[in-house]
Amino acid sequence: MKRNNDEKLSDIVMGKAILELLDGDETLSLPNLIAKLRVMIETEERQDRRQACESAIALIIDSMADAYQSAKNDDYSLLQGALSSEDLVSPGGHKLH
Repeated sequence: MKRNNDEKLSDIVMGKAILELLDGDETLSLPNLIAKLRVMIETEERQDRRQACESAIALIIDSMADAYQSAKNDDYSLLQGALSSEDLVSPGGHKLH
């Protein structure tokens, strides 16, 4: 149950950071969200909320890494599927095998 409460608190601090970005007319982006959470870590008095901010940052970074890896794999798969050995032609017009 503690893990679940920790996750809820991470969601709460992430939501607060998003609202602060929106209220400040700042661009809503992952780097800005991470920066806002880092400011919250410095200003937050409660240890559990500081830890929740750190957990939220880790979650965002992990999600960004997963998205990057997925996109990288998708691009490679698309490229592999789009090109067959018959499609490969040298600049001189000779087929490459």
